[in-house]
Amino acid sequence: MIEIKEVKDGAIVRINLSRLDISNKDLILGELQKLTRFNKLLLDLSELNFIDSTGIGVITGLYKKIKSNNGKLGLINMNNRVATVLKITGLSEFIKSYNSENAFFEEEK
Repeated sequence: MIEIKEVKDGAIVRINLSRLDISNKDLILGELQKLTRFNKLLLDLSELNFIDSTGIGVITGLYKKIKSNNGKLGLINMNNRVATVLKITGLSEFIKSYNSENAFFEEEK
């Protein structure tokens, strides 16, 4: 479901699902909650083709937990459909997307 690649002072997490919605919310939420120990977390959404309000809530909850520990959460490899949903919902206003893994990990908080 997710792949975790630990790097420097954080992790890259690839979500290996085509959908992030009510049907798999509990499963993915349990996996993502384990990741709040990382100071920097980059979510790779390359496999994601669909996200609904439940999926937005899952990512928002993770963002709040990471931020409350003075951490940083970013997004990478979104297709146009997912990027549009994140923009419409306003999520892209406070969770930045990056062109590369290096851009995320080299940028200051």
